[in-house]
Amino acid sequence: MLLRPRQKLFVERSVAALDTHANTLGVAPTGAGKTIMLSAVAGKMIGDTDAKAAVLAHRDELTAQNRDKFARVNPTISTSVVDSSDKSWNGRVTFAMVQT
Repeated sequence: MLLRPRQKLFVERSVAALDTHANTLGVAPTGAGKTIMLSAVAGKMIGDTDAKAAVLAHRDELTAQNRDKFARVNPTISTSVVDSSDKSWNGRVTFAMVQT
């Protein structure tokens, strides 16, 4: 999936802030593609390393949406889900609800 120029800039600035400060907060308006941009940031941060990541959401629907869009942006990075029915930490990126 190709990012729009403003999304690329958001991702670059987020990665730079994470490298510099070890944390950051990204703010974007409705429809800007925050899920896509989060997916690109997470993909760049774990890159070709052995690192793993967990992406938390507060609803099952958002967990599924995040995983689907992450897979579109990062098709070579494995994913898994921890929810009420699945408890798999096998993926490099695991999607879960806060409650689980």
